[in-house]
Amino acid sequence: EQREPSIRLSATVPLSPIVELGDYMSIQFDDQPEPVTDEHVNQAMEQIRESQAVWEPVNRGLQLEDMGVVSVTGRVGEKVILTGKDSEYVSKEGSETPMPGFAEALVGMSAGDSKKFTLPVPDHFTDSEIAGKDAELEVELSEVKKKILPPLDDELAASLGEDFESITDLRDRIRENLKARANEVNRRSLEEKTIDALVNGATFELPPLLVEYETEHVLQDQQRGLSANNVSVKAYAERLGKNEAEMLDEARSLAESRLRRNLVMDRVCELEKIEE
Repeated sequence: EQREPSIRLSATVPLSPIVELGDYMSIQFDDQPEPVTDEHVNQAMEQIRESQAVWEPVNRGLQLEDMGVVSVTGRVGEKVILTGKDSEYVSKEGSETPMPGFAEALVGMSAGDSKKFTLPVPDHFTDSEIAGKDAELEVELSEVKKKILPPLDDELAASLGEDFESITDLRDRIRENLKARANEVNRRSLEEKTIDALVNGATFELPPLLVEYETEHVLQDQQRGLSANNVSVKAYAERLGKNEAEMLDEARSLAESRLRRNLVMDRVCELEKIEE
């Protein structure tokens, strides 16, 4: 009887990784959450005031921290580098928006005033052809507004909803939220430190093929993130001053770190019979 020829298939299958934990039961940390102080609560209260602030027109010269309604044109030679019509601009001291010195140049201007002045374009400006050169700016100021902060009182608390009946209720809720946030930050920190300690105390045998698979996943994640921001991998590497081989080495290092972290957690869950 004649037999049909058999078909043989070959496949490359990665070996299972091996992880041996150290004395993980001796790992202990006594980190405590950062205490929530009255200063922390007061800072949060001020942030709420800022969020509820209103801008009211004033009949005086613009001061730092005021809002100006401005129309502006900026040129370097014949090239327009800045333009805006009736834009609301908050003049903060030391601001680099739209360029250093702009906010200070508006100080003293009143509604209806116009002004021409020169400012140097920052060396790190995106257009290298005009970086470091002088820009001629023309500004028209149509309105000056001052920020009015609400008082910290029961009315402010009630306006926020959440069933606040008094400013004390609001302050108590803020303190509770800050404590919960501090506890969560501490929990995450302890989790990271514990995983790091597990990895440092363990020994690993990582099959090369498994590392290559994970490296490919790292590169794919990186490419997706860059694509979402319309940045090519090549442009990203050039920005970092790295070549393809260096980028691959970094991805492989991250892949190995991912594998080690996952393996120690899986091993602990297995030994302690913890269901994930």
